[in-house]
Amino acid sequence: MSSSAAPSDGTNVNERTPLLDAGQQGQKKPTPLPKLQISIVLLALLVEAIAEKYIYPYINQLVSELDITGSDERKVGELFTFLNEAKFKQSLFFATEALTVLYWSRTSDRIGRKPVLLVGIFGLSLSMICFGLSKTFWALALSRCITGAFNGNIGVMKGIMMGELTDSTNIAQGFSLIPIAWSAGSTMGYVPLTRILCRS
Repeated sequence: MSSSAAPSDGTNVNERTPLLDAGQQGQKKPTPLPKLQISIVLLALLVEAIAEKYIYPYINQLVSELDITGSDERKVGELFTFLNEAKFKQSLFFATEALTVLYWSRTSDRIGRKPVLLVGIFGLSLSMICFGLSKTFWALALSRCITGAFNGNIGVMKGIMMGELTDSTNIAQGFSLIPIAWSAGSTMGYVPLTRILCRS
């Protein structure tokens, strides 16, 4: 004898039968994403990705033109090998970003997201100008550290996306845009800017 009572309409009920009909479950419609605000956050993310990648196309030529190696072509290759193999220029960026990401997140909780994003974008602009005006290896390294330090607000952008701009119905849509913006910025940093910044 079965312990479950059959419904009055004569259908069989077991543990796989849904308790509510699809119409009774009342699924919420996804809230539309705020296009303007998300566009601003994605633009800031695009800028950060460009700031990370923009030096790769022309670092060889820059090292040879700055005469860091004393006009020795072999040392240019050695220095470039060191920069690439040890990921020196990249590790400076990510090390300083790792050191500042928690600071920027805490600061944004204290004073708000918008001032932190504006300071981060201003700092990225300043560090890119410093990199372009650098005449020594250590100035290049310092400007790269500044870039990483101001790039630490990527956590703030994810917090904005999760906390302020999306809800439970559209959070997946919002977060799916983040890798698109980062990939587009990385590609722009490598490819189109190469033609603009490098001499032929």
